[in-house]
Amino acid sequence: MRRIARVAAITAIAAVATVVLAAAPAYAGTFGTLNFGTAPVGSSSAPQSASIPLTTTVGAVRTQLAAAIDATTFTDINLVLVVVTADEQRRVAQDALARLADDQVLGYRIDTATLEHGTDFSLGGDCVGADGAIVAACTLTAVFTPTVDGQRVDGVDVGITLTVGVAAVVDALAACRCRILHPRSSEAW
Repeated sequence: MRRIARVAAITAIAAVATVVLAAAPAYAGTFGTLNFGTAPVGSSSAPQSASIPLTTTVGAVRTQLAAAIDATTFTDINLVLVVVTADEQRRVAQDALARLADDQVLGYRIDTATLEHGTDFSLGGDCVGADGAIVAACTLTAVFTPTVDGQRVDGVDVGITLTVGVAAVVDALAACRCRILHPRSSEAW
């Protein structure tokens, strides 16, 4: 299970920068704000860091997960003898989410962390490779190195793999009643 999630919005105005670690689709709230102060053009700020939680409960993020499902573009899957439509895939995902208990713990491993636009920021820390099955949180660091005065805005995208709660998600998906259509018939199998 792999998901690209935006976990941070980075903003710089003139030679002053702020990093706001905002909610990923799987997490509610803001993780923190990194204030760099003034960083003259051609210099580098001191690294700033924020703690990123690697586990949560379904109840804490149900609304965000439902919105992510609704915003996902599904495409029909043609399995030669059966077709799983985009609408069916969305319904199955929504049904599975509804079946998960609010207190079900979910956690993930961060596989990648990259700047969306590659502006005057650089990333570091110990988040890439950090796994919620092993540690509760990781540290994301950012450094601001302005090349010119002016506003800069960027985001941090992470590639994640669900590692905690996988069995519960699989069970919730398996419990969904699927209506899979034969490509030449309107009869459900």
